Parts: sequence; C-alpha cells; structure tokens
Amino acid sequence: LVEEGEFYDSFGLFLMGWFIFTFILLLCTLRSTVAFFFLFFTLAMAFLLLGIGYLNADAAGPQGDCIVAGGAFGLMAAFAAWYN
Repeated sequence: LVEEGEFYDSFGLFLMGWFIFTFILLLCTLRSTVAFFFLFFTLAMAFLLLGIGYLNADAAGPQGDCIVAGGAFGLMAAFAAWYN
C-alpha cells in the first residue's frame, strides 16, 4: 500500500511535469494574442501552485493556501479557455 506522504510527493511531481510542459507552451505563445498567452499563463500558475501545495504536504495534508490559489488560477484558466 502507498502511504499518503508518498502519494502527495508523487502527485506533486506529476503536477510539476505538467507545469514544465505548459510553461514551454507559454513560451510558444509569446508572439500570439494576449488572450492566448493569458490562458497558458494561468494554466501554468495553476499547475505550479498545486504542485507546490502537494510537495509541501505535512501530516495534516497538502498545503491549503497553495491548493486554493492553484484552484483559483485553474478557474481563471477555464474562463480564459472558454473566451479563446
């Protein structure tokens, strides 16, 4: 069985991998529209904050403030994707 701490670490690394991928896509949108850049910026920030929240987990669970901030950026990314 996998312990909670091991899951938090592995999920945080998984989210960091998605952050690296979306950051590369963010660099590719530098010459595109502002709305498209904003979409990838908010998505990259969401993955970064969620990854930090899970990597900094303690016995009580993931770091709540980072998870909430990552969720807020994820919601902004969803609205930006809808706008695009």
